[in-house]
Amino acid sequence: MLSVAVGLVGTARADARPVDRPRALAAAAGVDAHAAALRTSRYVVSLRLSSTSVGAGGSVTATGLVQGSDAVGRRVLLQRWNGHRFATVASGRVSRHHGFAIRTTVTTSGAYLAKLRRHPGHHRAGASPTRRVEVRGPAAPGPTSYATDFRQLAVSTSACSIRSSDESLRCWGYNGHGQLATGGTTPTSSGTPVQIAGSWSSVSTSPGAVCGIKTTGTLWCWGNNASGQVGDGTTTDRTTPVQVGSDSGWTQVSTSATSSCGVLRGTAYCWGDNASGNLGDGTTTDALTPTAVRGDLGFVSVMPAATFSCGRTSSGAIYCWGANTDGELGDGTTTDRITPTAVSLAHVTGSREFDSLSVATIGSHVCAVTREGSAYCWGANTDGKLGDGTTTSQDAPVAVSVAGVPGVTWSRVIASQGSSCGLSTTGLAYCWGFNGNGGLGDGTTTSRTTPQTGDPVGTGTRYTVIDMAYDGGCGLTTTGVTQCWGLDNVHQLGNGSSTSSTTTPVTVSGL
Repeated sequence: MLSVAVGLVGTARADARPVDRPRALAAAAGVDAHAAALRTSRYVVSLRLSSTSVGAGGSVTATGLVQGSDAVGRRVLLQRWNGHRFATVASGRVSRHHGFAIRTTVTTSGAYLAKLRRHPGHHRAGASPTRRVEVRGPAAPGPTSYATDFRQLAVSTSACSIRSSDESLRCWGYNGHGQLATGGTTPTSSGTPVQIAGSWSSVSTSPGAVCGIKTTGTLWCWGNNASGQVGDGTTTDRTTPVQVGSDSGWTQVSTSATSSCGVLRGTAYCWGDNASGNLGDGTTTDALTPTAVRGDLGFVSVMPAATFSCGRTSSGAIYCWGANTDGELGDGTTTDRITPTAVSLAHVTGSREFDSLSVATIGSHVCAVTREGSAYCWGANTDGKLGDGTTTSQDAPVAVSVAGVPGVTWSRVIASQGSSCGLSTTGLAYCWGFNGNGGLGDGTTTSRTTPQTGDPVGTGTRYTVIDMAYDGGCGLTTTGVTQCWGLDNVHQLGNGSSTSSTTTPVTVSGL
């Protein structure tokens, strides 16, 4: 049986009345069932979720009533946690009798929820009438747990992952600037992971520095510091972690070859090289410690590249700043910007709010996924890495073609130097762009300009998380295995081998 837990998730509208507490309904024979009722200023939603056994014939069903003068026709979403976010697996409309019924097959245990989609025109900043009821499977006791014991993966010339059970951090690959935090720059003899002391909640790697946030909320960086990207006020390489400032409220961090960015108590900061205005502080002056990004836009994540940066706000908007030679700022121009500028939505259809963002840390393209699971990319398009079937650069977001993967919805798309990879809501990963060393993980060295259903990573392996670097990547499988593929010139595959590359995933040793 699939065990069920019910809870309400989300932020109430400013004018909402108190939300009713969830109440369980009597379970039918052989079926777990729970329901919740909630009230906003516009709607009253009664929602019931029921489940049968996981596996062949198993299903989760959402039924309910939506009371409200304009509720008829509203869309209700049934979603599953895919390792990164809740992604829609089925949907339905509120009938003229104000009822709805949605069903989806359950092939693996996991967290499920149903929610009433936000009504267009009734969204206020920081508030939403959307509410959720969550169904949890035994293998996924919460939305931060996965079948694998690892909850995060970051890949570059060195790679790192964080173990969920003990919050330990392990890294492998290139160590030329101390990225493995061993106290020196000598490569590990086998190329297998080494553990870095401390308890960690997130990590980001790049060809330059590595940065991580400890469970205490403090920020630590190490590795290449030639441009001040470590953020400790110096340009001295660090072969062990050093704390950046003294604050303990960091919630996100990301690094590139020459700069780093993070979010501290809702404010975005960047530091390091600023020759192109990529720190977003209105200057082109380098910063050896974190400097605030202009605009107070409410960023939840900020990601730097070598010459530009982009951030995603709590409302799902994306802003970029810095160099714009290839249209990487996505504002419909090729004009450089030293402060954040909004990404154009001229070619975005459906939802215009983005749930995820990825910037090529060495390169000049960006990819993002909307809250409906559609993928868009923009910037340089060498080897077709934008996924639109061309090699023409784009100065505004264009849709990743799904002609070769009909019906796919995306949970995340990763931009890397020469390629991009998308993780579908079913757990299959598809890559496109440059493939000279097997970096697309499809068993070939054939580059491609769109994702193709016949060529998923690992010939059908399902993943909860993926990340990419130049001509290679790594993923966490649904069975708890960490795999890498592509270029292996500095042991970034982590399997102890001395091969120069592999076109299919191999298991990382020592995890």
